Amino acid sequence: MQRDMVICPNCGHEGKLTSYIDGCDACGAKFLVSDFETKVSGFSLEEDARQKSISNFMKAGAVVGITAISLAVLAICAGGIMFLLLALGRNGYNAVKAAAAMMLGIGLAPVFFRSLFYMLIIFIVMLIVMETRRKPRIQDESKVKAAIPEFSTGNFLQNLEYQLRMIHLADTAEQVRFFASCDLDTVVARYQNVVDCCICGVRFLEAETRGESYRISVEVRTRLTLDTGKKIRNRYEEIRLELEGRQDVVTQHSRALREYKCPNCGGSVDILGGGVCEYCNTAVDYRNFGWIITSYTNLGQPENPSAKILAGALGSYLLILLLSLVLMAHSEDGKDTFEILQSVRMSTEYLKAVQQDIIYPDAVISDCTETDSEDGTFASIKVYSCGDRDAVKEDYKTALLEKGFLEMQQYPEGFSVFLPENPSEYAADSEEGMFYLVIRAENASEGITVTATLVDENWDPVQE
Repeated sequence: MQRDMVICPNCGHEGKLTSYIDGCDACGAKFLVSDFETKVSGFSLEEDARQKSISNFMKAGAVVGITAISLAVLAICAGGIMFLLLALGRNGYNAVKAAAAMMLGIGLAPVFFRSLFYMLIIFIVMLIVMETRRKPRIQDESKVKAAIPEFSTGNFLQNLEYQLRMIHLADTAEQVRFFASCDLDTVVARYQNVVDCCICGVRFLEAETRGESYRISVEVRTRLTLDTGKKIRNRYEEIRLELEGRQDVVTQHSRALREYKCPNCGGSVDILGGGVCEYCNTAVDYRNFGWIITSYTNLGQPENPSAKILAGALGSYLLILLLSLVLMAHSEDGKDTFEILQSVRMSTEYLKAVQQDIIYPDAVISDCTETDSEDGTFASIKVYSCGDRDAVKEDYKTALLEKGFLEMQQYPEGFSVFLPENPSEYAADSEEGMFYLVIRAENASEGITVTATLVDENWDPVQE
């Protein structure tokens, strides 16, 4: 190797290191994975559970903050609309609706703003607890160093992740038998829907010397990315591995290219083809190149303390928020707010009930046909086509006055009448006072428009 240029030990071809990733461009010779550490292996000891927990908690805080700001804006806007309506003398149900929205914002916005302060305290406590429970991503490395002084943790884990990645992505155990002396049939079959694999944490259990070989026992925490057919999701898994390697091989840290050669005929061996020479069909022993997996045990899904801490933090916050909302609902302002909201909800039922008793033009006048209608929370609008509009309006007004309506004010193009109504006639459990049903008839393009509106007891007919 000279700078980033290397020479193929098989044919002498000179090229950049990265150009050998799929074999020598001149002779096709295959090389050791460890020589391509920056290209082949993405080993990074990823541990995103803690960061993900923090991110989720911050997202929850953002939702609460946006809710609080939205409620404050609602209170300001609704209050402005209400005061404008009152200034114009419109203190009917539109003003009631605006007052209800304003009081709802005034009542709930402080609760959510206070909860943000509580959430900040809980967030700080969560970080402290996470930090105290946090474990190093590489644990008990000293056990291996004591038995193997020349041991390179980075080199070992880099090649281990490459081996695990190939096992998880293989279609059959035959493709990866080069890396293991144990049966991998059930292991490979378990990972058929895995599309990615990375190491999140490692704990070395023990290391010992056996003759001319070393043996290492290790627990590995991995994050698997699975394609379920409907969506991509992650799954964490813990496995226990035992690996063996020859002393003179696993302690080498040379950066020179070392070719995978068949011990029988000297041909280049494709490691992902099962480690079998394509020329003489001789199986190559991976112990001659690095650590080989001798035992593979799946321990299932590992404990995730970060998830438990996150659940506890969010649970505590939701409990505080719920308690704050309950206290607000039982306060005087809260009771007033919910009474107004109840009034708004009941008004729709009242209007539907009252409409059954309303006389419309087509019921008393033959020359009148309904062409359009629109029902709202507090008003019902109907459009009629007719021949002589003035005659229809006069006859319709007479029918309403005979029904008990009171004339309120004459309009240049129509009239307006009102009738006091008692909500208890339509809802037996109602505790509300009197409200008014207002009917206004006005000219339309081809006839007249009739609007029936509900207003509360604070409404003054004279102001209309």
